[in-house]
Amino acid sequence: MENLQKNPIALVKHLIDEKIITEDLNVFEQLKTIEEILLLLRESFKKTYPNMKIKVTSKSIHYAKEFNDEHIKEVAYILDDLDQYLSVGGFMDHDDSVDFFNDRITEEGFKYTPISAVDTMVLSLMPSKCLGL
Repeated sequence: MENLQKNPIALVKHLIDEKIITEDLNVFEQLKTIEEILLLLRESFKKTYPNMKIKVTSKSIHYAKEFNDEHIKEVAYILDDLDQYLSVGGFMDHDDSVDFFNDRITEEGFKYTPISAVDTMVLSLMPSKCLGL
C-alpha cells in the first residue's frame, strides 16, 4: 500500500522536473490519499492545458469495472485521464504505456489485485528513467 502513495508523488515530481506542470510538490506531498493526489494532478493538467481535449473513459469496458473498492476504481479512472493528457500532449507514448502495463500484469508471479493494477498503472505513466529501468 505504501507504493500507492510513493509512486504518484514520484510521477508528480517527474512532471514538475520536466516542466510539464508548474505546481508545488509540497502541496501534493501534504495530501493524504492517492485519490487526492491524482485529482489535484488532473486539475493541474486541466488548468495548464485548458484547450487539450481528452476522451471520456468508457467505464463499461474498463479494467477496473469489477473492482469492489469504489475509491480504487475512481483512482483507475483518473489514471486513464492522466494517461490521455500525457499522450495527447505528446509527453508519453500511449502504446508504450499499455505495453508496460500488460507486460507487468502478465509477469510470472504477479499477483493481480485492484491495488497492484492501480500501482502498475501509475508506473506505466512514468518514463523508465524514473523507475530505474
